[in-house]
Amino acid sequence: MERDLVLSKLFIVQMADAEPLVTPLRPGHPLYVAGQPPRMSWSRNARHFLCEGYRGGYLPVVEILRALLDLGWEGWLSYEIFSRTLANPEPETLVHHASSASLSWSKLLTRLELENCSTQEDKGHAFWERPYPVTPVPLSSL
Repeated sequence: MERDLVLSKLFIVQMADAEPLVTPLRPGHPLYVAGQPPRMSWSRNARHFLCEGYRGGYLPVVEILRALLDLGWEGWLSYEIFSRTLANPEPETLVHHASSASLSWSKLLTRLELENCSTQEDKGHAFWERPYPVTPVPLSSL
């Protein structure tokens, strides 16, 4: 990777782990959608936050992030989550996912050994600097 990667062209990394499916995604499977490629159905329903061990995630995302950081990459990170659990209409669904995101972020920092990284208040956001000032907007004003 370090031979071929041009860090200046890597602007953002979208992070998600994946849930392995126990049975093939074909007619009769709960996630099957006629006319849709199976991997698309899988991708739209079984991508979750990093470090959620109980979901059986198996992608080497933390290892890839570690390699990028070791190469000196500084950039934006984004969660790229597509989970069937987001379709739950209960109000607690958003709270659950926000909590999962926060817990995932904390676990990720620990695994990357970045527990002492700067925070939004004192130096940007996590382990990179923001290219411009960000003013938080209270949700109640939206």
